[in-house]
Amino acid sequence: MQGSLLSMLVKEPIFLSSIIIGSRHFNLESCERAFSGRYPGTAHLPNLLQCMEVEFEYMKTDDRVPSHDSLLLVTGEQGFKEAYVSGFKQGWSKKKLSNPKSWSLVSQKNMAKLFKSVHPSLKNIDKYSDLKHTSAAYNKAKADFKANMPSWPPKDTSLANFSLLDME
Repeated sequence: MQGSLLSMLVKEPIFLSSIIIGSRHFNLESCERAFSGRYPGTAHLPNLLQCMEVEFEYMKTDDRVPSHDSLLLVTGEQGFKEAYVSGFKQGWSKKKLSNPKSWSLVSQKNMAKLFKSVHPSLKNIDKYSDLKHTSAAYNKAKADFKANMPSWPPKDTSLANFSLLDME
């Protein structure tokens, strides 16, 4: 359930214990196939549950158009709020996205910067993609998954090959 950077900070992988689907349109067989049936040898299967009393109010319908706006609200001592438009921090033009002030607090660039501050042994790594490849266990599990799921669509990693040197 975690990515390569977090896997270097957390000793054991994180697994979901259950998935609750709020819909009358629940089919256990389809859900089992979607979440675990296509992958051989899955050891950590979540319990699949249905809640018929509560319908997910944001489910897909023909009369609703998705918004390009989103809001991230993090509560707690160091909580924050950020608004995004089409995936970018609200108020910044595409021409100015190289400015570190335009980056979301949860962007790959800020997460990499924070990760390097708590994992100083990786301070000499220059590229984000190289930083992600330092987690041997995570990358082995990812390679095993891809070997067992050859039709799984590849992720576009071209944007993840940025330099970490200009962030220091």
